[in-house]
Amino acid sequence: MVAVNSLEYNTLLILTIILLAIKLTLIIFLSWKIVDRTKKEGKLSFDFIVSVLILFLSLFLSRILYSYFDFVLTQFDPDKFYLVPNIYVWKIANFISQFGICVVLFYIDRKVLEFRFKGIFSYLLFFAGIAQFFYPINTFTDFQVASAIGALALFVVLILPVLFIYIGIKSEKHRLVMIIITIGTILYMVGANLQSEFILAPLKIIFGENIQITFYILSLVFKLTGLSCISYGSTKFYM
Repeated sequence: MVAVNSLEYNTLLILTIILLAIKLTLIIFLSWKIVDRTKKEGKLSFDFIVSVLILFLSLFLSRILYSYFDFVLTQFDPDKFYLVPNIYVWKIANFISQFGICVVLFYIDRKVLEFRFKGIFSYLLFFAGIAQFFYPINTFTDFQVASAIGALALFVVLILPVLFIYIGIKSEKHRLVMIIITIGTILYMVGANLQSEFILAPLKIIFGENIQITFYILSLVFKLTGLSCISYGSTKFYM
């Protein structure tokens, strides 16, 4: 548990605000790029940059809900994680974030890889999100199980770097862009998992509650670097 207005609480709050502000900045940047291109081409095309914008919007909205869950509803107290309505806010946030990832996975398969995988990766992640959402949570142990389901489901996202590398190998024109996006994706995935209770819970037992600040800072650095790479790469990738 983190005491309200303590140094740890305020540090985590500031880091979260920074993350939200930069996510919003990247959303505005991508939106401007899309609007500018639409004006030049005379039409709006649903391409990679649009799918990334949807992803960023989902990550932004889910982070707002996570922040409400962390700082208002639970104050990082595990005994409050599984209580109603707290748990519903957490579940909705999870589902929204996974939806954005599903959109990117589906777009890459459908438009770039010519539906070679029939959307299976996006479907797997989507149904994992559904399973996590409807998983009954009545204790903290249940919460950890649900958190583990989400963490394991994100292993599906590991296919993204593989797909980006594959595209880079096949298309010399997009090779550098794919490297940048791949690095960004890996960094963001690492950052996202550093905040998972599935990982934090045992570490807090070993090293104490303060380890959470260290991991939040690391998570912030990884996430922001990853999002910046993905954002830049998406503006250069056209197929």
